[in-house]
Amino acid sequence: MAGDVLRRIESLRFGDLIFLRWGDASLDISKLPGDHEVEAPVYAWGVFLGVRGRKRKHLLLGKSKPPIVEYWEADRIPVPLIDYVTVVIPGFLERFLPHSLKVKKIRLTSSPEMWPMVKVRHRA
Repeated sequence: MAGDVLRRIESLRFGDLIFLRWGDASLDISKLPGDHEVEAPVYAWGVFLGVRGRKRKHLLLGKSKPPIVEYWEADRIPVPLIDYVTVVIPGFLERFLPHSLKVKKIRLTSSPEMWPMVKVRHRA
């Protein structure tokens, strides 16, 4: 991943609508050399929810918002596999779901039946 991509990720704000390209997540990145070529690019877009992870950082990309207020269905994309990212609509949530901006805490779910969900706790 180039330094400019990392800088772009660091500049993203919670709620931005983004578009990105990343390498196939089925690859085991622990076995890949530092500078590898991505053979199967994946294109994704959604709402930027943040970057999380202790050992391996993952970008959280919100795809849909079920009626349960605290949960988002989201992709977890390994940051080292992202090779392009851009903001499509800055402040997207501000315009369309303003109540979603008062974030208190973001927690990844670990149970298999809730795997694609990201819990976003909101301030009152």
